[in-house]
Amino acid sequence: MARVTDLTHLARPASIFYTAPMSISELLPAAHALSDTDKLQLIRILAEDLTDHRESPLDHITGGLPVWTPHGSFDAADTLLAALQADAPRA
Repeated sequence: MARVTDLTHLARPASIFYTAPMSISELLPAAHALSDTDKLQLIRILAEDLTDHRESPLDHITGGLPVWTPHGSFDAADTLLAALQADAPRA
């Protein structure tokens, strides 16, 4: 069996290499035969493939998200200051 050392061709569309998808039982022996370096490269390629096809839960939001800031929240600052002064040790 020839050893696969360059897995960059796996990043191309699968239709180039075969017409029917491989089953996991066909794929596992080939993956187990790879060197550790090639296995890591295969993992990287598969992980990138997964992230390329997943949608973010925020993809549907086009106008942005509101972000709360304490700037200009004077009532909150007064409340915090009062709480800190109440907890301060008395001399």
